[in-house]
Amino acid sequence: MLRKIDVTPILRDHIQTLRDYKTDKLSYSDLLLFFFLPIVLGGVAIWKDVQIRAIAATGLLTASALFVALLLNLLVMVLAFLRTTQGDPTDQSLQLRKTLLREITANLSFSILVALVLVATALTALFGLGDDKDLKIGRAPTFLLITGASILVLNLLMILRRMYILILKEFDLHKRPKKVAS
Repeated sequence: MLRKIDVTPILRDHIQTLRDYKTDKLSYSDLLLFFFLPIVLGGVAIWKDVQIRAIAATGLLTASALFVALLLNLLVMVLAFLRTTQGDPTDQSLQLRKTLLREITANLSFSILVALVLVATALTALFGLGDDKDLKIGRAPTFLLITGASILVLNLLMILRRMYILILKEFDLHKRPKKVAS
């Protein structure tokens, strides 16, 4: 029963995208950037006694819910893109395209997961606070929201870069032939 909601393959596949392409080994600098830095940001916020106000948590809730929907749509777009990925299996550009699509899928799925955690955290933190927008949500939810939002932003930047590379490769593959002067 729990296999239907098991997200460990998403986590594993996402972490596998954080590789150094030259050595094909996990990149510790990427792991530091995408996981350790957000945790440090959340920790510094707690250390500095920063607490998110209810109105800001509501904004994060709304933005995260929108990201879930948009990222799901982007996953569908990647699937459509994958369906057009055909050709000679030995073609290097085709292999690069498939690799990028697989990594983008893992990154999108992980980002959806993070956004869902942000939604759940914000909802839980806001539950029972009442209508006072100046109330603060507490230290633990603040840590989770800052850390999660940082992870989400960094992952969206990585996805953007990978999509950009993929699209530029498509432009290169489908260049218009030059007209011959007559």
